[in-house]
Amino acid sequence: LLVDDIWTDPSPPLYGDSCIIYYRIENNGDSNADGSFHIKIYLDDDLKGNVERNGLDAGGSYYTTFALTWPSDFDSHAVKVVVDANDDITETNEENNIRTENYVAKSPDLIVDDIWLDPYPPDSGDSCDVHFKIKNVGNGNAIGYFRTKIYFDGFEKAYGWMDELNVG
Repeated sequence: LLVDDIWTDPSPPLYGDSCIIYYRIENNGDSNADGSFHIKIYLDDDLKGNVERNGLDAGGSYYTTFALTWPSDFDSHAVKVVVDANDDITETNEENNIRTENYVAKSPDLIVDDIWLDPYPPDSGDSCDVHFKIKNVGNGNAIGYFRTKIYFDGFEKAYGWMDELNVG
């Protein structure tokens, strides 16, 4: 028995959102895996699920899903699936029962894309409006409020709040 594949939906996972972990188990041996065995699912070595499966024919495969909430950060997280976790099935190779895949949540990357003054150029001593364009060049939407500050000669002169910014 071996863990043939692990994948997520969505891929990559979304920051702090629900996620489906898919995994496929395969019996690559010459004989049936008779009897029940356990499949354990971990996120960063924390046990999240334990599935009992009753047998798997030689050459057969089985896939299923497990739902969880992805962590609210942009760190790399390990999804580990262990088949025959309790060593219930006697196998010719007991060393291929574990598979780990690392995932990082989709994340925003905000940049100042453009700045312009109106009027331009301003006359000495006159006021002008400062305009700017913020762009999200990351692979995930910026969720929640964030603050944008305007500086002039190193001193903060104004700020504003923005609510979410989609990719693009």
